[in-house]
Amino acid sequence: MERINGSNVVVDLFGPGKNGFKDGNKALGINATIIDAEFMNAVQEELLTLIETAGLTPGVALNQILTALRSAGVFQTAAQFDNTTKAATTAFIQRALGSLSGFLSVNATSALTLAQLGRHVQIAQATPAGQIITLPALAGLASTSGNGYWFTNDSPNSVTIKANAAENINPLSANSFLLLPKETAFVMQQTNAQWNIFGAISAMNNLGLGYAVPVNRLASRAYSTSYTNTTGKPMFVDVRAISTTSTASSLGLTIDGITYQSTTVNVLGSGSQISGIVRPGGTYSVGLGGGAMNLSEWFES
Repeated sequence: MERINGSNVVVDLFGPGKNGFKDGNKALGINATIIDAEFMNAVQEELLTLIETAGLTPGVALNQILTALRSAGVFQTAAQFDNTTKAATTAFIQRALGSLSGFLSVNATSALTLAQLGRHVQIAQATPAGQIITLPALAGLASTSGNGYWFTNDSPNSVTIKANAAENINPLSANSFLLLPKETAFVMQQTNAQWNIFGAISAMNNLGLGYAVPVNRLASRAYSTSYTNTTGKPMFVDVRAISTTSTASSLGLTIDGITYQSTTVNVLGSGSQISGIVRPGGTYSVGLGGGAMNLSEWFES
């Protein structure tokens, strides 16, 4: 919209190139600024464009400008990683604050996209073993932190969460981590080349205890056998088993002579889990607390 530029304007009234209006005084021979059709049409269309963009029908009702400014149709939501001084819509703020923007269920090896940032990603119950969920490449994006994915693993199998080859996941300083069954983790964009993980056992380095990425040692472990923590640091042990009977069954984890019992299950095919931390040099073993169960996973880290 152009400032008034017709007859009898006050040139540069508001600064260079910023013309204004003046009153007339017939007795003194001062002519008022002439408000021409071009200027009034511009004012009309500027105001009506705002009203119509908001989806309103121009009419005699008052406060249509105010109603339009409060509507959902006037302001545009900026691009996902926009860090300019544009007006922020509630949709942009929700995304920037990391609020969950939706739900995504996967049951096989998948590659996530940047458009799915902010979603809750569920690893479905039917997901088979050995699946890999790949995070999108962060290269080329603005260094805006806080965006991420909230993972829950509802399957009986561990799933690998993997970054692109040139990108790391902190605090592991690694390219991937293992999301154990029934485990949750929030993976957040830290920079334009780095992710950060919160919540998974793999991230226990945050505790300062020096935990390593969990290793499934099922092949070398058995019931009622005593093992010793020789790592020189506290070790997290997480054992899972599947019931082979409808009789009440449970697991017992014995650490330094003290036994901790898992929740009892009495449905054929149900899973049971028990975990604990073993001190350096401490002994540990797993036994049946009743019923019959097949060991399915035995993680140590």
